[in-house]
Amino acid sequence: MSELDLYAKYLYLGVKLGRSGEDLTTWVEDKVRQDMERSDRQIERERKREEMEMQKKREETEMQREEREMQRQREEMAFRREEKERESQRQLELSRMELEAETTKLELSSRSNADVGRAILSVHPGGPVLSGLFRDSPPGVRRGLCGLQGYPTQYLPSLVLTRAKNPDISTEMQWF
Repeated sequence: MSELDLYAKYLYLGVKLGRSGEDLTTWVEDKVRQDMERSDRQIERERKREEMEMQKKREETEMQREEREMQRQREEMAFRREEKERESQRQLELSRMELEAETTKLELSSRSNADVGRAILSVHPGGPVLSGLFRDSPPGVRRGLCGLQGYPTQYLPSLVLTRAKNPDISTEMQWF
């Protein structure tokens, strides 16, 4: 109700209640002021309630956005992990192919070069052991054999033929 409507309402009620003169005027003004204050408080409460609802909606929207961002980051991290795994698999496959190529190259080299001799690769309980007659092997072949057995290339084995159970096969290695 507007302020003018409130004055009309309370003026009518005041006259009905038998008020008159200054008493009527004071009573009507007090009632109108109380109603206006009550209306203002109600309007303020309504405004605060609406603000709270809007704030709650903003927070929910923000939380949903943050959740979507976190989900996106998790998916991105999973994709990166999968990509790294695929890359490591590719590197592993590439290393395996290089090893096969080196083995083939070594086999061809040992067959065609009489100085190389015969190569026998065996597995020892303590780990891989390079066996065979490589005393006169070219350094490239020895390096290839070390790579085949998993030895770093700086530890090229020179096989010692003494104290071997079989004179053709040595299980001792001398590092140089």
